[in-house]
Amino acid sequence: MHAGTPVHGRHIAVAAWLATLALVLCAPAAHAATDQQVDDAVELAVGWLRSTQAPDGSLGPNGGLDPAWALLGLAGADVHAADLRTAPGAPSAQDYYATLWAGSDDDAWSALGSASAADYERAILLAEAAGIDPRRIAPQQNLVAKLAGFYRDGYFTSKTSVFNHTLFGLLALERLPVPPGLVARTASIVEQHQHTDGGYASYPVTDQVTYEAPSNVDSTGAALAGLCGAGRTLADPSVAGAVTFLRAERAPSGALGNIDAASWALDGMGACGLRRGAPGWTAADETTIDWLLTEQATAGPDAGAWAPGGTPNRYTTATALQALVNPGFSATPPPRLVPGDPLLRPPATVPDGASVPVVLAIDGGLGTARLCRTSAPAGASLTAVLSAAQTSSAPAGCVSDVVVDGGAVVRIDGAVGAPGGGWRLSLDAAAEQPAGTQPVPFGALVALRLDDPLPLTFEPAALDFGEQPIGLLGAPRAVTLTNRDAHDVTVERLRLGGAHAADFALASQSCVGGTLAPGAACSASLRFAPGAAGARSATLEAEHDGDGPAPALVLAGSGGLLPTGPPGVGGAPGAGGPGGGAGGAGPIGVAGSVGAPGGAGARGPRGAAGRDGRVVCRLVGRRARRLACNLRLRNAAHARRKARSALLVRRALARRAAISPSESPRRTR
Repeated sequence: MHAGTPVHGRHIAVAAWLATLALVLCAPAAHAATDQQVDDAVELAVGWLRSTQAPDGSLGPNGGLDPAWALLGLAGADVHAADLRTAPGAPSAQDYYATLWAGSDDDAWSALGSASAADYERAILLAEAAGIDPRRIAPQQNLVAKLAGFYRDGYFTSKTSVFNHTLFGLLALERLPVPPGLVARTASIVEQHQHTDGGYASYPVTDQVTYEAPSNVDSTGAALAGLCGAGRTLADPSVAGAVTFLRAERAPSGALGNIDAASWALDGMGACGLRRGAPGWTAADETTIDWLLTEQATAGPDAGAWAPGGTPNRYTTATALQALVNPGFSATPPPRLVPGDPLLRPPATVPDGASVPVVLAIDGGLGTARLCRTSAPAGASLTAVLSAAQTSSAPAGCVSDVVVDGGAVVRIDGAVGAPGGGWRLSLDAAAEQPAGTQPVPFGALVALRLDDPLPLTFEPAALDFGEQPIGLLGAPRAVTLTNRDAHDVTVERLRLGGAHAADFALASQSCVGGTLAPGAACSASLRFAPGAAGARSATLEAEHDGDGPAPALVLAGSGGLLPTGPPGVGGAPGAGGPGGGAGGAGPIGVAGSVGAPGGAGARGPRGAAGRDGRVVCRLVGRRARRLACNLRLRNAAHARRKARSALLVRRALARRAAISPSESPRRTR
């Protein structure tokens, strides 16, 4: 029942359980339609479905996986997918769907155009019926690994998403080599979502309103199949209430909603053992079989099909066929037409070392089993796979802590086993062995289970204080103590022990005397003051009233010298020293090359006019052939400071020579 179920809801469920149990024990089996009539309907349905197969091997256009649902009913009717082809030598249905699912675009075959958990769940169920290993379709295509990425704390996709994802997730898990604890956890979650009317719905129960809302037939059928596949029986209230709900929904005609819903209801009841000829099958149950037969076309080109609304429908025909031949949501490959032909398609070949998806199913033994995926080289050791999951996984954080001692895995995520217990490994449901460094082949499902887990565990499982000066008390370090058991546990005492217990001190704690509910935790803090140099160790044990030995927290540290202080502040700069002596003369440099002659300079500007002066000239010499001139400046002092001379050029002299002796000399300025 759902947590918080009101009293009247429990009364309804108990009443339903009692009513169904009485019917199961007392009602005789009944048949209206004969076995031959059922066999004829099955033969017609198989013939019509075979007529819809395309030359490429497909069972119809890919509008999601709906056409492939026929693989379930056909397998139940002893038609192997590898023998299902339109002509000798043509591709088989097995060829087509193995190639389709191996492709790089999963959206190409998803129901809504974007691959979801439900798509992978249905593909896993259909692949099994077709003789295809869903974990080894191609080197990078592992349908189970893709589904594992949607696992969320017992649910698939989320706690609030479409609940069919979790219902079909349970159906898929039951067909896989996973630890029983993983199936049990998801089955328990399905039970928690049972409605007050005894049935289930395609949406989760999140509050009182949804808890009391009407259930639907098809989801109840899927839930029944999942619960009984997980080990529930008709004596369990979760199953009995669902059967009562379905029977109450049946119309006088035998109809249980539409053909699809009625088929799913028969699948769920059949998975729980309620089928034609079995104890507990009633005359009223048989009317649903009769109604299905009346809805089938028995003549014309679509003879054998179910045609809701007048149009033959592949999916409806496939679901009705499955309900008649093998009620449930799974099927194993039937015998081949040629005895000795393989039932299973050969898996893809992958060399060791190639990176491939790996599925991890981890069951800590205390109701917290989980599912995830990572990537690792094919053939890598288990410890390497766990290390890869610490770095990258989907969902994220699948593995956060792994301790390996002497090649054996002794702790995963803080969970350890009691003496004689420990972590066990199973690859593809093979016999368990102590988990260690075993190689993990391509496609293998790694199932880890903790045998005899401790109900109380410390986190972390070991506490290293590092080096601490001798005699000095270090800072406190915190730890938590978690109850991983399914029952309440009372902590009676926290006790320090070991070789150097006196070096460690319990600074604070909230554990002793308290009762820890399943999943609850308390805290403690410890300090370290080494009494001597070198390595120091001790343990902290939590004595309790639960099953199993007391968990021990390993304490470690090292005694060292007092720390050296930081360097002192630098002093002020000292006084400057005396100047140094003159340095010796340097060597004579190499003579430079002679420069090129300079060009003629430009003619300078005309100078300013000089001072006024007086020139007196006269002819002298024999025959007066020479001219003598005298320049006198007016400022005699200036003339003494700056003497000047006058030069008459030859042309001027010639001109003067032509002067008549009688002419007076000319003054010039």
